[in-house]
Amino acid sequence: MKRFKKRAKKYQTEAFIDDNEGMIADARYQAIEKISKEIFIQKKEKLDIIKQSSKRDKIFTHPIFGIPIFLLIMFLVFHVTFSENFLFLGGLLGDDFVTLSGTSFEGLFGEGGINSPGAMLLTLIETLGDLFMGWLSGVLENAGAASWLVGFIVDGVFSGLFTVLSFLPQILILYFFLSILEDTGYMARIVFLLDRLFKKMGLSGRALIPMVMGFGCSIPAIMNTRTLNSREEKLATIRVIPFFSCGAKLPILTAIAGGIVHYFGIGNADLITFGMYFLGIVTAFIAIIIMSRTTLKGMDSPFIMELPPYRAIKFSSLMIHLWDKMKHFIKKAFTIILASTIVIWAISHFSFSWKFLEDSQLNESILGKLGQLVQPLFTPLGFGSQLSEYGWVFAVAIVTGLIAKENVVATFGTLAAAIVAGFSGDEEGITSVLQIIQATGVTVPALLSFIAFNMLTIPCFAAVASARGELTRKDFNWTILFWFVTSYIVSTIVYVVGTWWRTLFIVLAILASVIAIIELNYRKWKKNKVVMAV
Repeated sequence: MKRFKKRAKKYQTEAFIDDNEGMIADARYQAIEKISKEIFIQKKEKLDIIKQSSKRDKIFTHPIFGIPIFLLIMFLVFHVTFSENFLFLGGLLGDDFVTLSGTSFEGLFGEGGINSPGAMLLTLIETLGDLFMGWLSGVLENAGAASWLVGFIVDGVFSGLFTVLSFLPQILILYFFLSILEDTGYMARIVFLLDRLFKKMGLSGRALIPMVMGFGCSIPAIMNTRTLNSREEKLATIRVIPFFSCGAKLPILTAIAGGIVHYFGIGNADLITFGMYFLGIVTAFIAIIIMSRTTLKGMDSPFIMELPPYRAIKFSSLMIHLWDKMKHFIKKAFTIILASTIVIWAISHFSFSWKFLEDSQLNESILGKLGQLVQPLFTPLGFGSQLSEYGWVFAVAIVTGLIAKENVVATFGTLAAAIVAGFSGDEEGITSVLQIIQATGVTVPALLSFIAFNMLTIPCFAAVASARGELTRKDFNWTILFWFVTSYIVSTIVYVVGTWWRTLFIVLAILASVIAIIELNYRKWKKNKVVMAV
């Protein structure tokens, strides 16, 4: 413990090296604090609040333990939201724990373990959706409705819609915990804690605020970059905001992570989800380092903030935030996503000559032909030409996701119904992602690559429009290219390393070499700049 204290003290004494603005601000605050203690008499309650905040800050903003504590807190949030082995009780409770076998709600509470609240609600809504669509299909068939009308209403309208809505509870649970962290003042501590790291990358801690907002939605996060001082800092921040996955991307992560665990019997859903969020953050930091030393040199700016005291949670405010999120999600589900699922069903059941096709003729449809045309582009990422006849589904899902990221999972829901209906051995009772995995023969590394690509690529049209409003035409065009190229490279690395793990060392060596060369050129540029200034 003494060794850690010495390291912490050394860290604090070096905190303002190469940071004149921070040094001056720190000296001013120390002088103000000293004078105020001699002049002002504060109320005992306020002094107690300040003392309690200071004690907590010694833990949560600790120079050594602060970041690990933050990562642990975030993992626990993901565990409560997504885990299908809550508190890792699977090995203790046995394989037959509350399975409800033989009923429509089999696996609701868990199989071999106990589901987290988020996983429980996800399974419940999926089951209710299946029961409703089965009932509706029976009603329409008994009423003598044509097969194409049954398919349109059940598969074209409700299948994709219920697939998206089933993730609403998990999105609300995740927002619930993130809102708690924000309302209590903890997120402000994370901004403070990461400021020194950001300065090393060329940004100020101010840029972290819109990045953290990106976990909620990229649109207000991009608009919040107006507070940044320089054009370079604003441009770099806008470019990496989509890497902080918003709530619209959450169904993609949850659906595919669950599909990997259920179909392949490996991994852990909450660990996969947490790992993908972490991958997005790491990609953002690496991209900032490269941009700050190449195309966007000299974007460093000072950042000073006063930490607010820790606050108690107001339940009413928390519920208002969650209601706004739910209202926005449902509104999008019943407008953009509903319209998209109807269009997807239509172009997947008609040929270019507008001849109606059965489910077994999906490859001959307009959507199938367009998907097969784009599919080879994603071969290096693992979900291209190497997949079976229905492999083009992944390419189509990416394209529809440009409208709204929820469309990715909605597309799976709509097309999975047609694909499975076209099989002679139809399997019922499994989710759309499992049906897609079974039909395409996609591998685990390819699925992880698919998640990574959707997390990092061009965001939804609304976020793209927000970026266009904040950037010049030239910067905007390069930003679109940056999003696509970055997502393509990172996803290729994920697939290659996941398939042949020894290539990890080659990738790390190449990355280290590139960063070293860029850093040497940057230092040379900085040195020449100083000489010219003198």
